[in-house]
Amino acid sequence: LNLSQGTGTLVRLSAPMSDLFVANDKIADVQVRSNRQLYVFGKERGETTVYATDKGGRVVYAANVRVGNNIS
Repeated sequence: LNLSQGTGTLVRLSAPMSDLFVANDKIADVQVRSNRQLYVFGKERGETTVYATDKGGRVVYAANVRVGNNIS
């Protein structure tokens, strides 16, 4: 997932999630809209990972998030 610094995107999940992990929240922030929707925001230049899992621990979303200047 490539984002410009200061921009975000809506991510729709294929299954409901119960847990969310962001490796470095200084690079990207994630807000939960619902158990099937996330907003991912690019904060600082760099790279981090985001994982969402369901109640059984199965990964329903995984992304390497790269944030830079003027990616679009």
